[in-house]
Amino acid sequence: MSEITLAIAFLSAGIALSMGMVSLFIGLHKNGQRVDLVFGALCILMFLFFVIPPVGFVLDDQAPYPTSLLVKRIFNFSFYGLIPWFVYYYTGYRKKTLPVLISISDLLTYVWMATTKINRDIPLWIYPVIVLIGLILFYSFQAIRYMFSIQQDYKAKWFRFSRLAGFWSYRFGLFCGIESIDGANRHSYDSSP
Repeated sequence: MSEITLAIAFLSAGIALSMGMVSLFIGLHKNGQRVDLVFGALCILMFLFFVIPPVGFVLDDQAPYPTSLLVKRIFNFSFYGLIPWFVYYYTGYRKKTLPVLISISDLLTYVWMATTKINRDIPLWIYPVIVLIGLILFYSFQAIRYMFSIQQDYKAKWFRFSRLAGFWSYRFGLFCGIESIDGANRHSYDSSP
C-alpha cells in the first residue's frame, strides 16, 4: 500500500475513532438517543476496519480469503448492515421491512464471501453487495422524502446532501472498480507489449 493511501486510511481511522467515542458517550448518557449509539457504532466499526491487519484498505483481494481479511471484512459488512438503522433512527422513518431485509441480506452475503473458494475477475458476491448498497440509498431517499413531508426541511436538506455525496462516491467507486477490473482483464489477455 502506498504511503498516501496508508495516510488516508489512518486519517480516516482517527476521525472515525474520535467521532465514534463522542457519539457513544452522548448515546450512553441518561438522556442519550439511539441514533447517537448507532452512529457511534458505525464510526467504531470503520475505525476497526482500518486498523485491523492488514492495515488500511483492502488492495489484494484473492479468494480463498485469508482469515485476517475475513476478520477485517466483518467490520465492513457490519458497517453496511447498520447504515439503514442509522437512517431509521435519524429520520424517524419507521418502516422496518427494508432495514431488516438489508441487515439479513448483508449477513448472508458475508457468509457467501467468506465461503468463496474460487477466484474470479469479479467475485459473484460483489453483485449482492452492489444491490444492498443501492437498497440502502433507496431507503435513505425514501426517508428523506418522509422528512420533507413532516416539515423537517433543514434536517432533510443536510441528510439529502450527505446521501447524495454517498451516492456519487458509490457511483465513482463502482465505476473505478469496473474500470480497474476491465483494465486488468485487458492486460492479462493482451500478449502484445
